[in-house]
Amino acid sequence: MPRLLSGLLLAGSALSGWHGQAGWLVLPPLAALALLLAENRAVRRAIGSAAWASEGYARFLVGTNLSILLRSAILNAAILAIATGLHSVLGG
Repeated sequence: MPRLLSGLLLAGSALSGWHGQAGWLVLPPLAALALLLAENRAVRRAIGSAAWASEGYARFLVGTNLSILLRSAILNAAILAIATGLHSVLGG
């Protein structure tokens, strides 16, 4: 699912950049944040009252997902900027 979501967000960034809709930049981080929170809740529910190592794993997942969120936001902004530039150059 995350790969499909990433692909859709990249395609959306390209289309939004082509049409000059910079407001799109809010959606990819929100989508990644929603996935982060859902996964964190599911992992913490599965951990229950387990040992501290499991809590460390839950924190590790949040850190990993935050880095993915940042990467996604930067990549989507770059794609949007490239698509906007192409639209201006090609005169579409």
